Amino acid sequence: MNTFDITTTSRVLPWEDISNTRDMGGYRLGDGKQLRWKALVRSETLCHLTPKGQQSLVDYGIRTVIDLRFQYELDHEPNPFAARKSSTSEKVDYFHISLDRDHDMVWVEGMNPAESMSRMYCQILESNRNHVTKVLTTIAHARPGGVVFHCFVGKDRTGLIAALILGLLGASADIIAADYEMSEPLLARRVEKILAKPNLPRDQIGLYRAQFSAYPESMMRTLAYLDEKYGGISGYLLTTDLQQEVIDRLRERLVENSDH
Repeated sequence: MNTFDITTTSRVLPWEDISNTRDMGGYRLGDGKQLRWKALVRSETLCHLTPKGQQSLVDYGIRTVIDLRFQYELDHEPNPFAARKSSTSEKVDYFHISLDRDHDMVWVEGMNPAESMSRMYCQILESNRNHVTKVLTTIAHARPGGVVFHCFVGKDRTGLIAALILGLLGASADIIAADYEMSEPLLARRVEKILAKPNLPRDQIGLYRAQFSAYPESMMRTLAYLDEKYGGISGYLLTTDLQQEVIDRLRERLVENSDH
């Protein structure tokens, strides 16, 4: 099966009540390899999961949750798997590893949204090397079972971690950008609800649309930056504290032959 025949709907996980949650399995990694299904899931925040949705997560085989949100986001909307107060949450290990330095998007009305988003992504990558290392190490050493990582809408911080993993394992830039782009239709309903709020300043609509966009060009620009400055994703990761042992474990955990 060609990578791009694996459509959004075929990998989206219908866990009640969230929409931008999907399995990253099946992506081609070169040399007849692909990313293993049910090993790695990217998601929006899990705080909106109903009890039924939480059970669906466990039934899918997820045993580790990595929350990339900032502390103030957790204070406002706690993760249901952090408290371990239910039989469902007790089955899942929870880690809070914030990409702790936020960056405002540079934006003026009419500016290219992809350029603005990419600029923000590059700033995040430059200032969060240690936290990138912690996330990848936690995935590599997680207990047997699937791993889900998420931020708020599952597009920006989550998208960067997804891109780094895919690039490290050998996925092409086109695949990385296509995976990133999938968030846009899944977030469309939420975006329209936000834009319809009567108290939203009309001069901010362009900003919000840009912030919720997932144009493939945004990710392609980010990857081009990493190529130019570091020789690619692997070169960027060499500037972090990521250990070769972690890379080896990630490959063992996430990669399989594509004929499986």
